[in-house]
Amino acid sequence: MTNRLKTQNNTLNNIDRNAKLDLILKKVSRTFYLNTIRLRLPVRNYIMVSYLLCRFADTIEDAPNLNEQNKLKYLDVFHNLLWTISDRGLLEIKEIIKFIECTDDERELLQNIDLIIRELATFPFDIKFILQTRISILIEGMKIYSTSTQKHKVIKDMADFDHYCYYVAGVVGEMISETFFTSSKHIDKSTFNKMFALSAEFGLGLQYVNIIKDLHKDYLRGWHYFPQDIAKKYNVTLENFFDPKYQSNAISALDELIHLAQNKLDKAMEYTLYISTKEISFRLFCLWPLFFALRTLKAVSNNKALLLQGKNIKITRFQVKFIIIITSIFSRSNFLLKLLYKYFSI
Repeated sequence: MTNRLKTQNNTLNNIDRNAKLDLILKKVSRTFYLNTIRLRLPVRNYIMVSYLLCRFADTIEDAPNLNEQNKLKYLDVFHNLLWTISDRGLLEIKEIIKFIECTDDERELLQNIDLIIRELATFPFDIKFILQTRISILIEGMKIYSTSTQKHKVIKDMADFDHYCYYVAGVVGEMISETFFTSSKHIDKSTFNKMFALSAEFGLGLQYVNIIKDLHKDYLRGWHYFPQDIAKKYNVTLENFFDPKYQSNAISALDELIHLAQNKLDKAMEYTLYISTKEISFRLFCLWPLFFALRTLKAVSNNKALLLQGKNIKITRFQVKFIIIITSIFSRSNFLLKLLYKYFSI
């Protein structure tokens, strides 16, 4: 069946197929699209497909209309398709996606799962195995947290927080590192080992920032991702975290998590500088989201009270463009990148 998928996929023009995948990626994540299209081929396609597969699983897990039993069932169907890459698996997944409540852009992602899976089938065995293995871990993590936090998503403590972040982001960092190593002659085994040791931390750093900036929005959805042990340390609870009467307590708790996020981003920077300048597209792929997160974290750190009041703290389009330009200029110099990183840090 896998061979038949390959044959069907090859009937599509490569340019048309890549253009369609680009469009889907751009719709579901404009930020990730920016740095992914900068990658050299064929790594660009490997990373694009891996992200779309992760988002497919995430769309199932986040579907508000699915109960716990159906989420687990649908994730199992997707997991089976990921490994069998079969026509039967595609038919099964096509049957269930119509029951998933999601945005229009996510709907387009779901409806094009056959295109994504057929592209996966064309990848070399080692790349395909990396994606299948790491995305399987992500799916298992989603099943754990979908089961344990179906009613109200609550993070118990920092250990729980890190476990959650690993499943949704740390494992993605590991997947990207393995893909880079397998695809490049400019990353030796010793360098890869150093990178891999930091790769999950890179993912955690980005996820920390995402969670911090969306704390209030998630709270309104019934999800409280702030670690309860840190909140308790500053005498604030899930119920009064956003209460103006407890704002000073919440700010102190938030400040601690912000500094923990900064420490994770420090490791992400260390990771990025290990990448050879001969793989400049790999460097830029890492530099852009790293500096976007760094600048966002600084904006949040400077506006903690506004964040707790429900204000949307984010970087401007000008800042995004500036980061892209300045990191591109400095990308071959570790010294200049370190200076820039220090400037943007909290």
